[in-house]
Parts: sequence; C-alpha cells; structure tokens
Amino acid sequence: MKKKRLLTALLLSCTLALSVTSVHAADKTVDSYLAYDIVDHSAYEEMDDFLAADIIDGMVDEDGAVAVKPNQSITRAQFTKILVNALGLTVAPNTKTFSDVKKLDWHYEYITIASSLGIVTGRPDGKFYPYEQIKREHMAVMIHRAFKKSVTFKNTNKPFKDVPSSHWAYQEIHESSSVGIINGYTATNEFRPLKNATRAQAVLMIHRALKQETKNLPNAQAITSLVKQQIDKENQLVKVNDFSGLTALYNQHTTGFYKVAGLDSLEMLQFFVNDLGAKFSVEPIGTYSISVKHLNDRYVQVETKDMKQKVNVEIETSKVEEVLDVSGIYSLKKEASGAWKIYNFVPNDESLAGYPLFGF
Repeated sequence: MKKKRLLTALLLSCTLALSVTSVHAADKTVDSYLAYDIVDHSAYEEMDDFLAADIIDGMVDEDGAVAVKPNQSITRAQFTKILVNALGLTVAPNTKTFSDVKKLDWHYEYITIASSLGIVTGRPDGKFYPYEQIKREHMAVMIHRAFKKSVTFKNTNKPFKDVPSSHWAYQEIHESSSVGIINGYTATNEFRPLKNATRAQAVLMIHRALKQETKNLPNAQAITSLVKQQIDKENQLVKVNDFSGLTALYNQHTTGFYKVAGLDSLEMLQFFVNDLGAKFSVEPIGTYSISVKHLNDRYVQVETKDMKQKVNVEIETSKVEEVLDVSGIYSLKKEASGAWKIYNFVPNDESLAGYPLFGF
C-alpha cells in the first residue's frame, strides 16, 4: 500500500496556487521519501518501509526526482550503512581500522561500528574495499553475524546446490535460508553466492531478518498506549490550533517520514490559519480501536479501526465540512536510546492519497 497524506480538498486546491517552502529538516523533505522507481517493484513494501524509517536514502536523479535504483548493485560500504541503520548499532570498544577507510569518508562511522562489533573483518591485506560491489555470499555472512544474538538460526533447509558444505560461508548461508532470511533462486535451487547483490536484495534480506527478532519483545499494551496518546494529543492540539505544541509533539515522539511530513503539513496549516485567516478544526467521532498488528524487538506496527473525524475548513466565503475515516497502520521503531517513535502512517482509505496534510 502506498503512502497517504490527509486534509480537505479545499486546502488542496489552495495549495496548488501557493508555494510554501519548508525551512525545517533542511536535509530532507517529504519528496525525499517518495521514490518513483520502486512503486511497481516486488520489494516495494520493504523498500518503502526502510525509506520511511530513514534506514535507506533515495538518490536524486538528473531531473530532481528521487530514486532508489532497486536493481542496481550495491557496494560494501552502502550495505554496511543499511545494516547499521536498521539495527541502530553503536560503536563498541574493540575497533579494527582499515587502511582504505579514512575518517573523512562518508562511510567511516558505519564501517567503524560494524568492525567494532565483528560484523565486518576486511581482507588479509588490511583493507575493507568499501567501493567494491558486495557479493551475495558476503552479504549473507554479514547479516548472520549481525543477527546471531537476536535471531534463533536453524539448520533445517535443503542446501543450495551451488553452496556445498565445503563452501567458506556454508553455515551462514544455510542457516539464514532455514529461517527464511534467504530464499535464493528457487527454480534452480541456487544461491549464486558470487553474484553481485542488488539494493533490493539487500533491503529484503535485512527486512526479513528484523522480523525474526523476537527474543526481547516490547510490551504490546505499552506500545498501543503510546500510539493512542499521540493520536489523542494530536487531536487536542489541532482542535485549538496549538502549532507550537504540535511541533513539540512531533519532535519528541516521531521520526522519519512521519515527522518530516507532519512538520511540513503543520507549517502549511499555520500559513493558512495565521496568514490567510482560515479556520480549521478536527472533531473525533465516536471511539476507535487500536491493536498491535506486528511485533518484534525493534519494529512494531499498530492498527487503528473506526477512527473517524469531522474536518471543518473555512477560507473567506468558502466552507467545507467532511467526515474522514483515518483508520490505518502506524509503524514504530526503537531508537538507540530505547525510546519508541512513530515513523510512518498509512491510512486504509486509498481515496485519501491526494490530501497534503499528514496525520490528522
């Protein structure tokens, strides 16, 4: 399901005629999260999820559009960054340095963290070769090392015919396959260990591994309470147009796409209310239910149902009132600090796709 953003059609029509420039989150805008080249990809859900959570970044092409380039090969440095970001890893005391990884390199921090945790070891010549395309076998080994404490690996699947027991990475590849992190090329029962990995394959494998982490699950009631508090507080602050309170709320409890889109929308809404004299209100209708849809150690999805709101907008002589069902899926991730933050929301009603305000 593709990302959705919400507001009334009246504000949408006004937005088309006005340019409102975002001044916060200078390094990222809403468009940074909307990659055009993954929409029809088989790994769309996983790549879109990692974009929303700031685990991966899109690349701006020559036309200014954002692309992930899912079928392009990925370097050893790029893969290391995704793995470190996905797990929220921090540096440990025992760090091995590499002669070809300098402190001013963009990848220095990620490789240093991975090295300190034993996820990467480099080559016998003391180099890491960060710009080399990563092979599927090396990717499998790094994932196995990164998740060996948090995932219960098994040894049950039939081995790939091109990964014999004598292969240097047989254990890591076979065990990762046994828990569904690796699928291989099922038609031929091959893993193709020496083939360059693609960006989509990297995301898929790490995403699958994250779903296997269930040794330190958060309390489901605590998670649903956190999301409910966020929703109810948002509604209270929107009702009185408390923009500073909403800004503080987003900065404290949200991250990734949800935070950037929310702050963008608040800036636009503040412009309409303060500069154009518009009146805007949101009134919850009835009660809604909330439950955990997916739960693992670092990532959680929470679903709301029957979450209806009456939205009223007045600008000069124009007035719009409509009832929206904003039920949907909230995605949260555990920060390195231990705090849980909302990074995405996807409403169930796909007709809301064109509305510019996120989260109300």
